[in-house]
Amino acid sequence: MLKPLAGFTIVEAVGTAGPAALSLAARMCGRIASDLGAKVVRLAPVSSASNPARDCFLDVGKEIITIAKDRIVEALSAFGDADCVIVDASVAEVLNGRDQGPDSVILAMSVDDPLGGSEFTIEARSGLLDLVGEPDRAPLRLGGHQIAYAAGLAAYLAIVDLCARRSDGAAKSFRRVDLLDIAVWLNWKAVGAAALGLPVPTRLGIQGDWVVVPCQDGFVALVYRSVDWSALKLALGEPRLDDAKFETEGGRRKNRREVNAVLADVFAHKSREEIKRLSMAYRIPLGPVWTPEELRDDPHFQHRSFFQDIEREGHTVTLPLIPVKWNGIRFAPRAGNLPRSVGIARSSEGTLKRKRESKGGKTNHVRASYRVLDLGIITAGAGTSAILADLGADVIKIESPTYQDPFRRWDGAQLDGQHPELPPYFRMTNRGKRNLGLDLKTKEGRDVFLRLVRSSDVVVENFRRGVLESLGLGYDTLKAANPNIILASISSQGEDGPDSAYVSFGSTLEAMSGLAAITGYEGGPPVVTGKEMNYPDQVVAIFAASMIETARLACSQGNGGVHLDLSQRELTSFLCGDAFVGGAGRRGNSDEGARMQGCYQCADRTWIAAAITDADVAKLRGAGFGETSEAIERWIASLDAASALSAFAKLRIAACHVASGADALANRTVGWERAVAIDANAGVVKGVLFDSGTSPASLGRPAALLGANTFEVLVEVGNYTHLELDSLKGVYNRLAEATNGAR
Repeated sequence: MLKPLAGFTIVEAVGTAGPAALSLAARMCGRIASDLGAKVVRLAPVSSASNPARDCFLDVGKEIITIAKDRIVEALSAFGDADCVIVDASVAEVLNGRDQGPDSVILAMSVDDPLGGSEFTIEARSGLLDLVGEPDRAPLRLGGHQIAYAAGLAAYLAIVDLCARRSDGAAKSFRRVDLLDIAVWLNWKAVGAAALGLPVPTRLGIQGDWVVVPCQDGFVALVYRSVDWSALKLALGEPRLDDAKFETEGGRRKNRREVNAVLADVFAHKSREEIKRLSMAYRIPLGPVWTPEELRDDPHFQHRSFFQDIEREGHTVTLPLIPVKWNGIRFAPRAGNLPRSVGIARSSEGTLKRKRESKGGKTNHVRASYRVLDLGIITAGAGTSAILADLGADVIKIESPTYQDPFRRWDGAQLDGQHPELPPYFRMTNRGKRNLGLDLKTKEGRDVFLRLVRSSDVVVENFRRGVLESLGLGYDTLKAANPNIILASISSQGEDGPDSAYVSFGSTLEAMSGLAAITGYEGGPPVVTGKEMNYPDQVVAIFAASMIETARLACSQGNGGVHLDLSQRELTSFLCGDAFVGGAGRRGNSDEGARMQGCYQCADRTWIAAAITDADVAKLRGAGFGETSEAIERWIASLDAASALSAFAKLRIAACHVASGADALANRTVGWERAVAIDANAGVVKGVLFDSGTSPASLGRPAALLGANTFEVLVEVGNYTHLELDSLKGVYNRLAEATNGAR
């Protein structure tokens, strides 16, 4: 099978300025593009720091050219036929200001920080750092490079969206992805709660609803909902859990420590495999914690061919593959990577011309506006289609009175004075969509759905595995109705494999993917983010949207429909990729890129985050503040936060206040207003992922009531006549509710 980006050329040239996280984001973007068939050339600055495990994970399959930083712009002139160049924002300004140069999509990577910042301080400024860890200890970063890699997902989405829109001879196109924007976007729950006057989430540690406790051979994340309590008691058979004070959600919350102590005592005598079997048998989203090393031999990942062994410098290296199955096929990187130094002068290979010309000599266009039937719920599915709406899609959200998006009734997410069917979380993830009331459990409802499929481009769903097939609406049925349909199936574990029926939430996935194993205080237990963040749900929406855009691009070349099998667990593991290559334990807030990186408590009890390099230590020593971590920590503890940050700023050292969601909202810049927006019509909503460099993006229509657009959609999209509508069953029309109700 021809890979979807075969014939595309992408040039990475990030690393001339700003924090290392910018380069990591660009390299993640390039890794995805390379796996999907693009020729990716990385122009690596001579002085770039090297990490063998990370280099192997991020650069496999790329052509790497080592070059001096001051020759990047000159080097780019040799890639005039490239489809896209990924550069620092300063280089993008130069390229955009030139009359001549690469006629390519230009993607600028930036970070909104006057000191340049670091990935760690970006996490602190966005409010994400405040969500992880114990309340009486230092705030804790997510393991690995989650902010940079999430920005890499957004960068790839920006690229493929622009490439899909371009026609032969079009003018230069531009997008800017800012790491701080992405971090705030990921933290939409906390920032949005602050804007709405709701309680702002913060780190709760072992006092939280979902915690990690030891088990017989490791750890398990205690992830369960109120509706799972009866099943959990039945599965464990523990009499102490029958205590009347634990019977209600309020009682369990009031006695959280006691509940967790009983559960910890029970699980201490159970192995992770036993816990996994109980979870599957009773459909409880408990999360056995697996390490990256253990996951290399995981039966489910092996069944789904998620890993590939490659030879590198005489050693066998196990790499996670791009986390999507495309019509059942897994894409692998090109064999090996080929680092080499070459001169600036290069001849064009004509790749762009070959791709853009069809047999008739005309360009194959991808329609900027397309139609999405949205069966997605909560964050993963509904968030994916919301991003597609931002990119110009006509998104039709489909619900029925008997099966609504759970965000319409989410506990703790209601506001006085708001319509009860439009609580904040629902409005944040469902703006920009029309709403169709349709009961897919009825034959009439399914017939209507298939009629809509015939004139649509994409279907998004994140039901439990097997639900769509049980309704008679599996991919083969959809493809029979429309041979070019794209079905994006987003699930916890993927469409097939021994764990495909595993019930999960974001914290379950963190435990089972390896992320929890590399997140935590040094010497302490693994940590999950809990309900306050649910990190995997946020990033999968970005990745799923990017794969849908890639599929649209492939379909425009005459490749037919696509079934995208997207596993959230695989994506979360993929974003820990270097840990699978080189191994990683829990290191607290430290990182090899900084001499001292951590959170420090000031005299006023405020936490600040600082990333101190070797060069920064020399600055601190010269200023008389000491040079050992103990001396610097004592110096910070003697100052209030404002004085400490002022001293760091004078020395040009990356440091900032550890912001809460409320702080992030109060300090937002223009960029942050894109990430979490306050719209006159939609209210507080999750915003857009990147900057187009022109006018502000439209946030579209506000979220709709169930069935608000039913007849409008049926007439416009389904081509139903009014006579047909009068006798139609299985649909729900909000406008006719008072007289006709549900048909």
